[in-house]
Amino acid sequence: MPKLFARRAALSDVPAILSIYNGLTGRSRTECQHLWQWKPTFDTTNSMWVVVDSKSKAIVAHHGLMNLEGNFFGRSFSIGKTENTVIAPKHAGSGIYYLFEKKFMVEASQEFDVLLTTSGHGTPGKIRRRLGYQAISGYEYFVKPTAFWKLPKILKHFISKRFKN
Repeated sequence: MPKLFARRAALSDVPAILSIYNGLTGRSRTECQHLWQWKPTFDTTNSMWVVVDSKSKAIVAHHGLMNLEGNFFGRSFSIGKTENTVIAPKHAGSGIYYLFEKKFMVEASQEFDVLLTTSGHGTPGKIRRRLGYQAISGYEYFVKPTAFWKLPKILKHFISKRFKN
């Protein structure tokens, strides 16, 4: 098992982060698109971390918290919403990511009043529950087909999300 360490992300890490992200999601997000979402984070509070292989210096994971502001009956509070959290397939399932996210959560707790995530399924959900995140709602799906010929495609999408294999 390689020695890994975590540090705050830098702008120079974007190509490596995108490589993992695009590989896992099947998307082809560009650096420009990524920076549109994350540039304000780099310019203010950097709430993005990377996990690095100390020998090869390769980035093997990314954890990001988008900086959001909330207001509850006139009282403002800061929210860190998990986003683009990815781990290279080579390291997935090794159990190492939990330890790093635990470290990130401790650091983020000094910067944010609330941590929010929308990933409640599979391994990310297990990690977040183990870290103390609490579910506050469930997803609701609303579908209104406007053309009968679109119905099979819509149903296939929702069925495949519910049932794997």
